[in-house]
Amino acid sequence: LSRLIFRIIPDERSRIAQLRTGEVDVVANLQLEDALDLQKSASHVEIIKRGERIYDALNWNNIDPVEYSKSGGKNLRPPPLFGSPRVRRALTQAIDREEIVQAYLGIFGRVAIGPVSPLFRWAFNDTLRPLRYDPAMATRLLSEEGWRDTNGDGVLDKQGRKFSFVLKIAAGDQLRSSIAAVVQNRLKQLKIEVGIEQVERAAFWADLLQKKYDAWIAGFSVPLQMQLDELWGSDLSRSPFNLVSFQHKRVHEILMGAKNITTEVGYAPAWKELQVIFVKEQPCTFLYWKNDLVGVNRRIGGTDIGVIGVLHHAWEWYVESAIATR
Repeated sequence: LSRLIFRIIPDERSRIAQLRTGEVDVVANLQLEDALDLQKSASHVEIIKRGERIYDALNWNNIDPVEYSKSGGKNLRPPPLFGSPRVRRALTQAIDREEIVQAYLGIFGRVAIGPVSPLFRWAFNDTLRPLRYDPAMATRLLSEEGWRDTNGDGVLDKQGRKFSFVLKIAAGDQLRSSIAAVVQNRLKQLKIEVGIEQVERAAFWADLLQKKYDAWIAGFSVPLQMQLDELWGSDLSRSPFNLVSFQHKRVHEILMGAKNITTEVGYAPAWKELQVIFVKEQPCTFLYWKNDLVGVNRRIGGTDIGVIGVLHHAWEWYVESAIATR
């Protein structure tokens, strides 16, 4: 190619429409539903997977949001619903994550076990398996924690408190809205009452940073270097995106140790240990890794679009029709 032309198209629907008609050749950051639709109905568009850097999770607040707010952020008391790792494991095992992946992501996702992306093959603990879908085990774990339907109203209770909460999602997110409905149905089978509330996106993230919610669906894109302390460090003032407020001494040691390593590969055992801890503690229910998706018109050849960037090696791209007429 002798040049690249960048077109600014603020409206997402217009971007997809122009990719479909051939007015533009490359569109990055495709929404999953658009990628699936283009795959079926636009044979001239290739969907390229840039790697599994994005995960979604059912996030459980590991601290009591009411006490946190009342104390000005000083009281980090465990919450009545999600303070126990056993309860969090039960919630994970009550949800068929494989079913969610197959139904909504297809080939563009896989079940997640923790915050280390499979993209980092040297650090990813491939000996671990996701907690399996097992509602009977989930019921047993909840019962061991004292959650039973003592009054026969169809909702678990403990010491006079019902196991009832509102699951928050950002408004306008079709995928997460669908998953919230699945979660609501699965937990209802365990006699857990779940309401769903959509919140305007800006307010949603502002509230999360203030730790206002009990439970929500959200996710992150992990950095290209194995540095996860901003997401999972126990010092909440220094780890602003540890939104679930998970605190664990050994996890914190691993994250801080990663800042001083000489070779990344040599630190792999520590990263694999961290993933074992996350499977045990379940600070959130990691749902899936999903690919960052790019749509490319098949007339463009030589593309090597990967995790480093959409324009990586763009100087090697060519137009198929131009090659054919040389």
